[in-house]
Amino acid sequence: MHSFGLGPITLSLYSLSVVLATVCGAALLWFLARREGLDTDLALDAALIGAIAGILVGRAEVVLANLEYFRERPWQAITIQHGGIGSRSLLLSGAAVFLLVVSRRDSRWRQYADALTPAAALTAAIVLVGATFSGILVGVPSTGPLALSLPDEFGIVAPRLPLPLFAAAFHLAVGAIGYWVLRRTLPPGMILAFWGASTAAFATLLDNFRGDPLLILGTLPRPLVADAIVAAGWLLVGLLVFRGPGRRHLQEPTEPMASE
Repeated sequence: MHSFGLGPITLSLYSLSVVLATVCGAALLWFLARREGLDTDLALDAALIGAIAGILVGRAEVVLANLEYFRERPWQAITIQHGGIGSRSLLLSGAAVFLLVVSRRDSRWRQYADALTPAAALTAAIVLVGATFSGILVGVPSTGPLALSLPDEFGIVAPRLPLPLFAAAFHLAVGAIGYWVLRRTLPPGMILAFWGASTAAFATLLDNFRGDPLLILGTLPRPLVADAIVAAGWLLVGLLVFRGPGRRHLQEPTEPMASE
């Protein structure tokens, strides 16, 4: 795995991609929130809290999915380099906590959800690009036209399907289409659920082409069932957004009355 030295600190390419993704995602969220007239401090605070919650839930997914392994090595349960973080549960739980935080502070929480969608899509895409060249989520060996010379988790380079690049492109496409096209027709806030459910379903499709089969030895259901649960969670988010409190009216605001 490629690494870079920054003074006394050595960071892997994947770690650098995570840092870059965080900065870019936060910057885009700030820009979109500001353009929509929202509280930028609230948006960034909610994103930070959501990210922390997502990391905890995503790590819990990995531990529960491989419980037999971590039961014999309990000290590794808190070290992310052993197994990583469940990305789909991270995105779902992080978005849910983000909505919870902003809904308690601002009645326009659906607009915050709209602003979060392309920012979260950009963040996920940059992380996935870093994963492509770090041996994470490697595809099966292939000699087809879409194959690239990529390393696996052991650093062995071979022609493989660049699954993370496919996922990154899909994240960007759905996030952009949702925010700049579908937002004009869908109810406010619904593009977040649309993005989450679409990317979760696409990730499930890509799992069929992974070169490192998923290991499920714990209390969670088999991968296909677990992925279906994540997709159902995004649909539930969409339902709560659509039917939740403080629904924004779609008609244009009335002009304020002139003072006498």
